[in-house]
Amino acid sequence: MTRCLLIDPDALARASLARYLECFAFTVKVGGTAQELQRLALAEPFDVILLDLGVSGMDGLALCRWVREQLGVPLIAMMAADDLARRVAALECGADDHIDKPHEPREVVARIRALMRRLTRRTVKRSATDSPRSVAFAGWQLDLATRELTSAQGEVVSLSATEFRLLSTFIGQPGHVIERARL
Repeated sequence: MTRCLLIDPDALARASLARYLECFAFTVKVGGTAQELQRLALAEPFDVILLDLGVSGMDGLALCRWVREQLGVPLIAMMAADDLARRVAALECGADDHIDKPHEPREVVARIRALMRRLTRRTVKRSATDSPRSVAFAGWQLDLATRELTSAQGEVVSLSATEFRLLSTFIGQPGHVIERARL
């Protein structure tokens, strides 16, 4: 499950989008201020942050920079559709993508999934060239030397040889259908 942190000063919009994301199997935590973003993001790991740049307590662009520098978590900035200069500034300050408001909830889901696919591909490509000892994906860490899988909560799962080969195959082909015969 993708863990999302949704920060939007509009309580109704925040609750509505959170419910919608949960229908698509996202785990969602919500907040309405810059301080809530900082408190929640430092308390637990998230896969993506959705941030309305109109949040109170800190300038939205400064908050984008803080997320990039302090957390390194992928960030999707949400803002008024007619604010081109602010969209460009958000991307330059560290946002990975942007969504215009008012937004179509289905587009939000699609953009989160697209961002997660890009990050997974980047991780897998890097692992193929750098030959790392471990690979991270969706909050999990796979140690290639010991064949141990570690959850985001730190629980270690020892994998059988078959489980390891299957998982390695899936990690090596993110977003692709793998034929049963090949598995």
